Amino acid sequence: MPEPTNPTRLEAAQRFVMHIGHRDGNQAIGLLSPVVTYRVPGGRTLGGVFSGSAEVAGHLCDLVERTRGTFEAIKWDDWMVGEHHVAAWADIQMRIERYGFAGRVLFLLRFDVGDKIDEIVVLPEDQHAAKRFLDP
Repeated sequence: MPEPTNPTRLEAAQRFVMHIGHRDGNQAIGLLSPVVTYRVPGGRTLGGVFSGSAEVAGHLCDLVERTRGTFEAIKWDDWMVGEHHVAAWADIQMRIERYGFAGRVLFLLRFDVGDKIDEIVVLPEDQHAAKRFLDP
């Protein structure tokens, strides 16, 4: 039986972001470095800085709960691969109670020397709309 191969950085990034906002998100936690940092603009509801894989996992679970499963990547527009980073443009939408957000978001993932994701930065194209949604 052949040994399992490690995913490429692009494959790891795709696996991780495809699980964001879904109940099976914990399946992607193994792709993260134990010292990962996850940054989302805003501060009160879903925004902030989350440090360590356990805190990131908690944030992703909170995202699912608060959006009640409405987080959806409508379209993954492009994937850009560099030496240490993978970036993905996506059109996303989600709701929290009566507030909705639809827009383009850049997910920037940095990898460590062990090919684990050690930084995730979420950058909405329309920062003002994202801030209004994340901090109603």
